[in-house]
Amino acid sequence: SEMDLSSWAYGNCYGYTPLREQIQRYLSLERGIHVQTNQILLTSGAQHSIDLIAQSLLADGDTVSVEDPGFPAAWMAMKYRRMNVVPVPVDEYGLVVEHIHPQSKLVFATPSHQCAVGVVMSEPRRQQLLHKAVQERFWIIEDDYDSEFRYRGEPLPTLFSQASNNTLYLMSFSKMIAPGIRISAIVGSVEAIAQLAKVQELTYRHLPIMDQLTLTHFIKNGHFMRHMRRVRNVYRRRHEVMAKAIMASGLGERFTLSGVETGLHMLLEAEETFDEEAVTKLALQHGIRVYPLGPYCLDSKRKGWVLGFAKVNEAAIEQGIHRLAELIL
Repeated sequence: SEMDLSSWAYGNCYGYTPLREQIQRYLSLERGIHVQTNQILLTSGAQHSIDLIAQSLLADGDTVSVEDPGFPAAWMAMKYRRMNVVPVPVDEYGLVVEHIHPQSKLVFATPSHQCAVGVVMSEPRRQQLLHKAVQERFWIIEDDYDSEFRYRGEPLPTLFSQASNNTLYLMSFSKMIAPGIRISAIVGSVEAIAQLAKVQELTYRHLPIMDQLTLTHFIKNGHFMRHMRRVRNVYRRRHEVMAKAIMASGLGERFTLSGVETGLHMLLEAEETFDEEAVTKLALQHGIRVYPLGPYCLDSKRKGWVLGFAKVNEAAIEQGIHRLAELIL
C-alpha cells in the first residue's frame, strides 16, 4: 500500500536504492567502510556474488587462489566458470600469502573468521596480502564472513577500508538474519561495480522488489540493529558454553581448538591420521551432528570437525559435547 507504482517496474540492476542507502549507512557505522551507493551492488547470496565477479572481471582459464581449507562454494563457482583454481594453505595467522600462485588474477579470502579453520588473519599478514595485490595486480575478494559476531578484542578493520581499489568486499544477510532472505551485497570501486552491474542486468536483471522493500523497512525502523544486539548476546552465551564444555570434557586436551574469537563455529582439529568420517557417522548415530573438515579441503590433509552452535541451545551444546567426548576419547 505504501509503494509507488513505479517500484513494480523493472528495477535498478544495482538493487533498490533505499536499501543500498541503508547498507551504506550500516557499513559506515559498523565496519568503517565509507562508500557511495553506486559502489554497492545487491545480489542473491555469496555464490551469486562470486559467480558474477567471475563472469565480469575474469576470463576462461584465469588462475584464482583460494584458501585451503576454505569456502567450498567459492572454488566450486570458480571451477564452474572454467577458472584454474589453486589452493593456498592456511596457518594460525590466516592465508599463507607467499603460497599465492604468481599468475593469480584473483585471491579469495575470509580474513575476519577463516571459513572452516576459524582463525583471524593477523595484521602483518593482511598488509602482506594488500601489498602483494598492488604489486602483482590481482583482485582480492574479501568475504567478511562472521565479522558481525566477535567475542574478544576490538572489531577488526576490513581489507577494503585499507585498499578499496583492489578489493571487492562481500557481505550477506544470511548469517545476520536468515539464509532464506537471499540478499547480499558486493562493495567495490565505482568502475568495478559498474562492470558487475552491466553483467547483472544482462543475466539476472534485478532482485525481487518485495524482499528488498521489507529489508529496507526492517533496517530503517531500527529492528535490524535491535535484532543484531539480541543475537550477539545469544551467540556469545552459546560460544562460551561450547568452549567451556570442550575444555571440561577433555576434548581440548586431546584435540586442537581454534576459531574461538569470532563467528558461529569452532574447529576441533585432529591429527592427519584420524578417521574423521568414521567419527562423524558414529556421532550422527548418537544424535550429534558435527561436520568433517574434509569437504572444506582441496589439497589439504588436515582433519577435524567444524562445530556449529548457531541453532543449538546451551543445554543441548553441553550435552552434545560431553556425548561426543564419550564417543571419541
